[in-house]
Amino acid sequence: MRTTFGSAGSSRVKNTILSVLAVLLFTAALVCVIIALVRSPDAPDNGGSSASQNKDPDNGDSKLPTTPTGSIKSISEYTLNVTYTDDSGNADIDTVVDALLRQLISDASASEDTAYTVNAIKSLTPAVFNYTQDTSSICAAPLSANVWFVSSRAQVEYTGNLNADASGDVFLGGRYVVKTGSTYTLYEQAVYEAMEPEEIPTFVWGEYDASTTIGKEEMTLSCGVKLGMTYEAVETRMGNFAAVDTSSRVKTAQKAGYTFTFTLIDDSNNSADDYGLPHDGNYYLTYVTADSTCADEFPRGIKIGDNITDVFTKFPTANTKLQKWAEQRLYGAYENTSGKVYCFMEYRTLLASYRIVAQDTGREHIAIVFTKGGGEDPTQINVDSFEWYLE
Repeated sequence: MRTTFGSAGSSRVKNTILSVLAVLLFTAALVCVIIALVRSPDAPDNGGSSASQNKDPDNGDSKLPTTPTGSIKSISEYTLNVTYTDDSGNADIDTVVDALLRQLISDASASEDTAYTVNAIKSLTPAVFNYTQDTSSICAAPLSANVWFVSSRAQVEYTGNLNADASGDVFLGGRYVVKTGSTYTLYEQAVYEAMEPEEIPTFVWGEYDASTTIGKEEMTLSCGVKLGMTYEAVETRMGNFAAVDTSSRVKTAQKAGYTFTFTLIDDSNNSADDYGLPHDGNYYLTYVTADSTCADEFPRGIKIGDNITDVFTKFPTANTKLQKWAEQRLYGAYENTSGKVYCFMEYRTLLASYRIVAQDTGREHIAIVFTKGGGEDPTQINVDSFEWYLE
């Protein structure tokens, strides 16, 4: 009997131990399941790269964008210059303006002074004005073949405070585009118009765009002399003149193949004969000729002796067929009109040859005089002399 009772007791002990082990295993498994459910399956390890992005933003490690805190709420108030370099050398003005305005928006957005951040540019609507248009109502500084005026608007996506009209447009302000060599600079209107004459970027001699008309800045001689300069200023630029002839109201001086004519402008002059110059009793340069002995380079790289067909390639000529006894338009207005660019070629009976005359929107003119050609062969018609004059 003892043996039977002992066997039963031993069996109960084993069963108890097995039950306890089963409960422990079940409990452990349950704990693992709970941990797995609580922990996100996509959460990175403690050493994962996303950990730094979840740090407390107050500790300086946050990557979240901050709200702009500047006070300027308009792109038009941004006054720093923007530049664009045309490495290709053949970019049209519309392409240049688009690049400049996009850079303007980007620079203004990045400024610490602005109260907004531009995230995307949806559209640009620039209006570009050149020197052939009437711009008296919108800009004060003169335009030329290398200076344009731009008035523009844009639609942008932004955060922060940026002034926009009811249609969502933002005004970029009036701007001047100035070309110097291959570099274009965008100036805020008031800044450019307040610049002193000596601060304004000037025309780079020898650099030109053959698709543009001859402008005011190209009416300059390569030696730096300009129409409208005083006798003293030209004498200083040229050094001592080789010869000077003075009549009652005119001085004529010669140097290096040039003949300079200066006209006295005083109280006896009126609007019909003062060339738009001050009535201050000075002698002003009103006419210049350069003869065949002059070795200087002239506008657009034209020189004495150049062939007429080569000269035609220097600007956008519309009609290059040589015609005798006629005045033919090469580009610009269809007649000599004040305030409009105009270039024509005439056949001069006295010389039995051609003369090209170009004017800008002001009073300055330049004339290219050609030699008498032999027969009808245009290759024998070459540059003989130049003239600059005021009207």
